[in-house]
Amino acid sequence: MKKIFSIFFLNFFLVSAVFATHMRAGEITYRHITGFKYEITIITYTYTPSPADRPSYTISWGDNSTSVIQRISKTTVGVDISENKYVGDHTYSGPDTYVISLEDPNRNGGIMNIPNSINVPFYIQPRRLRY
Repeated sequence: MKKIFSIFFLNFFLVSAVFATHMRAGEITYRHITGFKYEITIITYTYTPSPADRPSYTISWGDNSTSVIQRISKTTVGVDISENKYVGDHTYSGPDTYVISLEDPNRNGGIMNIPNSINVPFYIQPRRLRY
């Protein structure tokens, strides 16, 4: 019985790890609206069949605040690849240098130049925003 439980337990975690991954690539761009207000657009490319779909993301604005921004579109762009677009805006309190960022723990496995990539969070940021 222990052996069967051990095999089940091991398979559960291996299958969970395989199906939990989805992030392939992404970018953050921003646009000045007015004053200290900026709009960001996040584009991510994901493995479509993965159950780790993200209808929203929590964004760090670089000023010790975060916001949840919603996905506005999801488009199939290749075999098992989806392009996801998220848009949000933020008003800063004043001039400074800010680093907007997004982190997702579900990076794809098997990336050649990132050893053990499945265990390395996916992280993106645009170049520094200096107002």
